[in-house]
Amino acid sequence: MVRIQLLGGAAVHVDGRPATGAAAQPRRLALLAVIACAGDAGIRRERLVALFWPDADEEHGRAALKQALYALRRDLGDESILVGQQVLRLDAERVTSDVAELRAALAAGRPERAAELYSGPLLDGFRVPGVPEFERWLDDERRALARVHAEALDRLAAEATQRGDAAGAVRWWRALAAQDPLSARAALGLMESLAAAGDVGAALRHARVHATLLAQELDLPPDPRVLALETRLRASAAEPRRDLPVPETVAVPNGSAPTAPRVALVAPGFAGHRRWRTIAAVGVALLGTIAAGTRVLLHSAGSAPPVLAVGRVTAFRGDSATTATAAPLADMLATNLARAPGLRVISPARMYALLDGGATSPAALSDAARRAGATELVEGTLTASTGGTLRLDLRRVDLASGRIVAAGSVTGHDPFALVDSGTARIVGAYGRAASIGSVADATTRSVVAYRLYAEGVKRGYHDGDLPGAAHLLAAAVREDSTFAMAAWYAALLSRDPPAQRAALIARANRLAEHASERERLVIRASWARWTASPTLYAFAESLLTRYPDEVEGHFFMGLALRTRDEYAAALPHLERAVAMDSAHVGDTEHPGCVACEAILEIANTHLVMDSLDAAERAVRRWIRLDPRSARAWRHLSLILDAEGQSEGALEARRTGATLDPPSAMEEADFLADHWLRLRQYTRADALLEQELQAGNGQQVASALWWLAISQRQQGRVADALRTARRLRATAPVPNAGVPGEALLEAQLLLDAGRYRESAALFDSVGHVAGPAGAASEYARNRAWMLAHAADALAEAGDTAGLARLVDSVAAWGRQSLLGRDQRMHHHVRGLLLAARGDDAGAVAELRAAMRSPNLGYSRTNYALARALLRLGRPLDAVRALRPLFHGPVDNSNVYVSRTEVHALLARAWSAAGNADSAAAHRRIVTEDWAHADADYVRRVEGGRDNTAGRLTAGRSTAGR
Repeated sequence: MVRIQLLGGAAVHVDGRPATGAAAQPRRLALLAVIACAGDAGIRRERLVALFWPDADEEHGRAALKQALYALRRDLGDESILVGQQVLRLDAERVTSDVAELRAALAAGRPERAAELYSGPLLDGFRVPGVPEFERWLDDERRALARVHAEALDRLAAEATQRGDAAGAVRWWRALAAQDPLSARAALGLMESLAAAGDVGAALRHARVHATLLAQELDLPPDPRVLALETRLRASAAEPRRDLPVPETVAVPNGSAPTAPRVALVAPGFAGHRRWRTIAAVGVALLGTIAAGTRVLLHSAGSAPPVLAVGRVTAFRGDSATTATAAPLADMLATNLARAPGLRVISPARMYALLDGGATSPAALSDAARRAGATELVEGTLTASTGGTLRLDLRRVDLASGRIVAAGSVTGHDPFALVDSGTARIVGAYGRAASIGSVADATTRSVVAYRLYAEGVKRGYHDGDLPGAAHLLAAAVREDSTFAMAAWYAALLSRDPPAQRAALIARANRLAEHASERERLVIRASWARWTASPTLYAFAESLLTRYPDEVEGHFFMGLALRTRDEYAAALPHLERAVAMDSAHVGDTEHPGCVACEAILEIANTHLVMDSLDAAERAVRRWIRLDPRSARAWRHLSLILDAEGQSEGALEARRTGATLDPPSAMEEADFLADHWLRLRQYTRADALLEQELQAGNGQQVASALWWLAISQRQQGRVADALRTARRLRATAPVPNAGVPGEALLEAQLLLDAGRYRESAALFDSVGHVAGPAGAASEYARNRAWMLAHAADALAEAGDTAGLARLVDSVAAWGRQSLLGRDQRMHHHVRGLLLAARGDDAGAVAELRAAMRSPNLGYSRTNYALARALLRLGRPLDAVRALRPLFHGPVDNSNVYVSRTEVHALLARAWSAAGNADSAAAHRRIVTEDWAHADADYVRRVEGGRDNTAGRLTAGRSTAGR
């Protein structure tokens, strides 16, 4: 069965696996999309030719279409997926698509299903360069589908409002406002529904967002209707609230909860508020009842348990000792409640994220809890008696009405006993088993360690004091070396270099079994991400399934899917993470801004799809939300440079520098990349020589790295090789004997024609362990370096050596998280087939190896283009090479110099009969290689495709 996803991106799956071959090529995927969007009516062949081959005559256009359709049928594994002769359509029994299902849902009167299917604009971020007719078709079709989606949302929102379903109305108006953020109708509907749901604060915030967008996007003043509603809501929010009723009291026996396996977890604590003082009459009456010795059961009407959030636990008399004891109780209580099976508890980390500006007033906490999805807020007051006994008075507040629905108290000699007893009573009130054990089982048995931990998290997340937070968390770990949560947050808030941070994360991962479930899953997922472990997907899936209201599940799932090269599937999860953690966007100092990381990953996902315009839009959205984010401005500068907007890139970089001045090394790295993109070698080399004179340590190493790349791009391979050896000498020698910095030296040995030495050095670099020492890190490096060694063996004509590497690269790649590594064996097999003269087979394997046209492995593009040229397909070779200029000068694109790419493009354009383009690329090569090594130029210009000669030599030496 073939599944075509066109909304929110572009993806084709065959029997649940990503399609390869023709269905993964932009033009043919676009062709499939057009046919899919035509539905049962189908589309005429003449129309398809006009869309995709407008400049071809009728004969050649029809032949090109026929070839494309044949390739699609072949690579999708079913000759019958396309039916019809002159009018083509997809066989609905063999092919499904989200567009077809959306239209069917609308036709059947199911707007909610249609809204669910619409995961984003049609073919969002997808492009086919040089096909303007298709682009025009896409614009029209995209607008039409967006319009019907908006109509469905409008209908759902209106129906929910009419029947008094405030939560449903908020959901649909919010979705409509997200699709058309400038619409006054959507803004009014969302604000009214939020107010009806009791979330006036969120309604007022949306009014500000709408006004900001009108000013930035259209240069218009706020809409008068939105202003009027905002004024009314502010007036109503200022009205005094009525006193809340005192709950009835019900006596219950004392008891404590027996031990049971861990079930759930919550993250760090947060500073709370003194809500009980705002309802003094109720508080006095309640405390009077407790003082008389009456026990109050925390009970609720109805069978369904509420969604709980925990507010602050305050000290009754306010003395320093009692206040210090009360400080971590909210965190401890939330942690333990979340371990109860079937009970949903908002984690303190989520509450932190939703506390606007760090405010902890009663209104702010209630607002944060409501926005997190809670229906009740648990609050407490701690009293210490002269005999050393502690009493914790608890109450549950209904967030919709503000009414105290239940209250009670528990006693104990330490905070752990209080939290365990309080948890047992709350859990037992819902008829659930209270056998979840002690909070100490999932945290620490040291009161001092917990206090240090809670204060450290508050210092980092609430106050933005990272050095202070790191000091407190390190002290908590010293107090209890098995305290997993303290170790984890010490790693999370660390700003140490990668090696030291890896050690912290490794420690937290080792201790994760001592944490409760949610925290354990977050730690495991973070460890998997850090070490490129393929287990990331499983941990992300568990987080998403068990804690759907927490942002981490969506964020890690988005990361896992992107690293598996499932880009279209990753984007909705990353967008959801941005929406859930939007409170942190704008707080540039907040260390836990998941939304910031998610927006960055959205931009990176578009980048890896070679959709630079979509990546730019994502980062500009980040800047609109947080114009003071230096990180966002710096990322924009990189994207603009890749797009060829040099002046804009420099201006964005300057803006970022005014917000947060970069280090000398960071600035030199950016400028080196910038000048090398522009081929201004004199400026780049002068800058780097200056860095070598002024810098030390890592700054010198970075300058040597860039200088070697510059010399290589100029064809000065001997000079570059000497520079690369200086770079290697700056690095400490690891246990494997060869530092990772030797990678560039190995590449330059290949360029110098010293293929055996190159392959051996790549193999040695492949034995270097990662900073965390994980098996998946080693596997990732091994697969990657052996693929490089394969390139050297291919240049040497050693087919026997290549054949031995295929299975090894495949085995190592399977142990890595990265789709790139998992595909690398196709690259090696493609090299092998090309060396044996099977260029058609090589093309198929090399295409299967490509995880990105611009940010994959540049030698795959290069080898693919050479094979296509030998097959007489020069324009396809051009298409394989051009995206490399959209990638960085270093990183994954360092393995073929840009000048070599220009040289091969000159050959391809010449073979295609385009003399002007060939001359333009040849002129670049001539200028850049004015001082190049002569033997290097000869190898690039002629020797590298002398496959037959190399094969003969390779066969004679392969067995030695």
